[in-house]
Amino acid sequence: MPTELSKRSGRHPFPTFLPSSHFAPPFVCAWWRDVTIQTPHLQPMYALDLANQTLHSRYTNVDGGLPTLPYARLRLWIHSTVPNSQLPSELEVLPSLATHASRWREVKLDCGLWPVLEYIGTKLPLPHLEKLQLHYETNASWWTDAKTSDHVSFFEQAPALRALVLYNRQSLPSGITSLPFSLPWTQLTDLTVNPQITPALCLDILCSCTSLQKLTLREDPWQRASGPPPRTLRTGIFRGRSFTVEVLDGSHALPFLEAVSAPCITKFDLTVSRNIQIEPLLSFFDKSHCGLLHLKLSWADEYPTAAEFEQIITRFPALQHLHLHLAFHHKIATLFRGLQGHAIAMRALANTLIGTLCSLRRSGKLSKLTALHFGSEFDCEWRTVRDQLVPTFVHDMPVRELWLETPLEKDEWVNELPSLSQKVELYGMQSCFDMKAPFRRYDMF
Repeated sequence: MPTELSKRSGRHPFPTFLPSSHFAPPFVCAWWRDVTIQTPHLQPMYALDLANQTLHSRYTNVDGGLPTLPYARLRLWIHSTVPNSQLPSELEVLPSLATHASRWREVKLDCGLWPVLEYIGTKLPLPHLEKLQLHYETNASWWTDAKTSDHVSFFEQAPALRALVLYNRQSLPSGITSLPFSLPWTQLTDLTVNPQITPALCLDILCSCTSLQKLTLREDPWQRASGPPPRTLRTGIFRGRSFTVEVLDGSHALPFLEAVSAPCITKFDLTVSRNIQIEPLLSFFDKSHCGLLHLKLSWADEYPTAAEFEQIITRFPALQHLHLHLAFHHKIATLFRGLQGHAIAMRALANTLIGTLCSLRRSGKLSKLTALHFGSEFDCEWRTVRDQLVPTFVHDMPVRELWLETPLEKDEWVNELPSLSQKVELYGMQSCFDMKAPFRRYDMF
């Protein structure tokens, strides 16, 4: 689906923005219905604000409200715009949720009130609930209420639940070592936790999740951990196929990489900004003995050396899909002029990594690669992309798919696009032309 349409599908339950002169309404509506069913994350999220106890969505008056969306995978977000202490003691809006309980496919609980958690988790039948997000705080009163309550088993009436996001918003020095509730762990195939869930507790959860296929360690973007979680001497095995690590500081993921091995994974995604921890990452790969087919490496502000990068890539001779993203916080560099030298060094290292990648391809160590996705924010790498990346992965040893996400000059590429498109499936070029060159804008180099 074109990017322009996918962005709008989350805003419009019905494709009313498409001109009927170009799109036949019956066909478009049927196609749009199929798209929305297959992409539940693009559906609008209805927000229940406990402060005014109203269920609101800005899309309601645009394309029809909740009752007129029989096909939609409805998403519910429960939150509060005021502190919990200022909320009314009686939340009369909760029973009204039962009217559409059978149609909620995703629920996000972003509040710390035990009556809300208890009602949604124990009293509301959710037969089609597929994804649950729990964002909680350990210092809230509900934590004590949950421990003393008879209702400590959440979402037993959600037989279709498969994905769970478990975020703790309170940063504790010791981390979260236990939960005051239980969940239907055996149903889950997709689990996301943040580093404040200690490795020991994570191992206990992994033992309970017998059907788990996708594990994600992701820092809450709204609450960064103050330090790495405590290490554990225990070890465990994740037997799923996909493992994702997204942290700001690599040291926050280190205790988990030490405690867990993943021999069955075929897909690994890594996103880290600082303290990238290359040696522990290599140790994790070595003890797991995994045969990756899909690998994503995204670094910002700190990159590995060419030798370290080569050690990572050469461990997976059967690699089919590689996503390499080299980011840089250019706004910080423009504010602090002393960091400009660091930015120049990072740009040079990024070019070196591109050259290393091309050398590995030519040497045959990436002979199985069929798709390459390269992204960068440096505006002056277009020459490296043109003179090294494209000749290697398009002309000499072409891949099937080439995705680019880096600032490019349209005048330098527009004449070459037809010939390139005949050799590989080329994606992202228009977005590359539209990307602004951050460093050139501030005349840093």
